Amino acid sequence: MKILILILSCVQHELNGYNQALRDTWLPEATRLGMDYKFFIGDGQASEEDETLVLETFKNSGVYTQKDLKDPDLLTMPFKEDHVILVDTPDDYPRIVYKFRNACRWAFQQSYDYIFEIPTDVFAVPLRLRLSDFGKHDYLGSALGASGETRNFVSGGSMWLSRRALGFLINAPITHWTTDQWVGEVMRKNGIKLTHDFRYTSLDLPWDSPGEYREPPRPNNHIIATHIANTPRIYDPKVMYELHEEWQ
Repeated sequence: MKILILILSCVQHELNGYNQALRDTWLPEATRLGMDYKFFIGDGQASEEDETLVLETFKNSGVYTQKDLKDPDLLTMPFKEDHVILVDTPDDYPRIVYKFRNACRWAFQQSYDYIFEIPTDVFAVPLRLRLSDFGKHDYLGSALGASGETRNFVSGGSMWLSRRALGFLINAPITHWTTDQWVGEVMRKNGIKLTHDFRYTSLDLPWDSPGEYREPPRPNNHIIATHIANTPRIYDPKVMYELHEEWQ
């Protein structure tokens, strides 16, 4: 089975050490276990599509507009072998969904059977990741929160998608700025059921969310991966190193 850890990154994240924190912590073990990974970065060009709906949904999202939306030029970043530079692809935060769809197209063309999609602030335990039952499902992850099992899309920073699911995504029109909501919509339209798995968590969930949804991977639990930061918290790569050290 050919597996890709698909990391949605950007020029800014390469420059400020987010990508390097992943390289220094859990990604080497993932490669030893037979999983590939790539950081996907846009070339900063327009998508050549009508972006009105995407930018409108971003504007209406409210709290997300508090994020730093700086978009450094691609030439300010040294190229590395684990980069995939996507052509005619925005690299800014409001249009990240175009980057995700183009990354899915790349993965599909490279004949991957499954992708594990994450942003640059997810800590995972590769062995748990590799031995999980993702291969039984087309669309898997945690919807998060007390009513997670009843939600209709994966949220929280990571999801598994099969090659079958990718086949529907690569040509689907973009209807929402967030990758998770857009993917959920495409999956529903094509009859693919969401498999909810609480073992993919987020450290920044509200205090009243069930505790299991807010835990990082530890030897005494079954958590596979956790999303470190959420709006409006500012991510600090040192948290990635701390979680890795605690795990070891």
